[in-house]
Amino acid sequence: MAKPKVALYWNASCGGCEEAWVDLAEDILKVVEAVDIVRPDV
Repeated sequence: MAKPKVALYWNASCGGCEEAWVDLAEDILKVVEAVDIVRPDV
């Protein structure tokens, strides 16, 4: 079964959502195992 795709899209000017991903630190590896992170324009 294919992993779900998750896209990060800059909806506003603050960038808080992107910073939240960075704040995951090493836990981002668990996210990468569960989903494919893709560009929203692809």
